[in-house]
Amino acid sequence: MPLNESLHAAIFSATPDRLRSTLLQICNQSPATAALVSDKLLINEGNGGRVKRKQSRYEVCKNCNREFSAEKNFDGACLWHPGKKEPDFSGDFWADHDEECHGNISDLADEFPEGFRYTCCNQLGISLACQNGLHIGDAETKRRKPIEVASDDGSSAFSEESEDDPKTKKIAIRGTKNPSVNSQSNGYH
Repeated sequence: MPLNESLHAAIFSATPDRLRSTLLQICNQSPATAALVSDKLLINEGNGGRVKRKQSRYEVCKNCNREFSAEKNFDGACLWHPGKKEPDFSGDFWADHDEECHGNISDLADEFPEGFRYTCCNQLGISLACQNGLHIGDAETKRRKPIEVASDDGSSAFSEESEDDPKTKKIAIRGTKNPSVNSQSNGYH
């Protein structure tokens, strides 16, 4: 059964934290839904036919910062540059650049990669990756502390945030009923 347009639009306009919180609440209310979500997001980890535990099916690679499937990870799947982009002043790309007008050159690496070189291989910022290998899951995603995200009905869901990287996305992990938390206390309206 296809989604109606309103629900489709609501899903795409919701924040990632809101979607995680909502999915967590639905999984807590419905064991069948929790099993379905588990089948989609978890795989058995083990060797020699023995299952050790469940692990995330999808992770974000610490080298290339892309999501990958643990089931489809192979040598050469990850392409990246271990170095960083630095401005290339050897040519005339930046000859007419005025930092007061155009901004700091170092802040323009994503917008104008052709004006930069990688420190790892000295290739232009638009070049293909100089390293390849297996995707490597970011260990930081496994060491997060819980923080609370409120929902509209007064319940709360605990999310995780990296202690080392404040830019790390939050991931809902379990729900609780907490009538003292309201939806406006955490910025949700």
